[in-house]
Amino acid sequence: MTEAPTRKSPLKAQLVLVALFAFFFLPILFAWTLNVELPRWLPFGKTNHGQLIEPAKRFEVSTLTAVDGAPVDETLIRGKWTLVYIEPSACLAECDQAVYRMRQSRYAMGKDMERVQRLVVAPRPVAKEAAERLLAYDPALTVIAAEREWIVRPRPALGQAEIYIVDPQGYLIMWYRADADPAGLIKDLKRLLRISKIG
Repeated sequence: MTEAPTRKSPLKAQLVLVALFAFFFLPILFAWTLNVELPRWLPFGKTNHGQLIEPAKRFEVSTLTAVDGAPVDETLIRGKWTLVYIEPSACLAECDQAVYRMRQSRYAMGKDMERVQRLVVAPRPVAKEAAERLLAYDPALTVIAAEREWIVRPRPALGQAEIYIVDPQGYLIMWYRADADPAGLIKDLKRLLRISKIG
């Protein structure tokens, strides 16, 4: 006489189902949560070298022009990470040094260097002269002009030359003193490129 198969208890069957659900779906849920919450979850405030701009502000280009007076298209700063140098005065020796630091920072990105572009914003009276000099030194640079009021409006370090990181959606997210060691900028930019799926 054969024995009837023993039936599993309902509790045991439910536990098996819960375990299977956890095994297959929790990693997906965890990955999705990190992907959505990553910018806020990363302890950037403790490890970054530049100053975070909180909340991130849009980099307004509507009143900026090319050095020949043509309006600047907002697509200029979309789709790539942009290093922006804002020069409050004549754009002479300090400007040259900042452009050199930005160029070296871009080269330091290695295979990701094509994801990064560089932009100089100079005050309108000297922008054309500055562009001629800077583009002779670095033809891949973009130079645009701004009114004095735009240049000196309140920013994190009012009146000082600054380098900003602008994300591919057009937001200012970090800033650095232009005379700071570029090693910190390079580390921050590498990290942003590594964790970002855009630009």
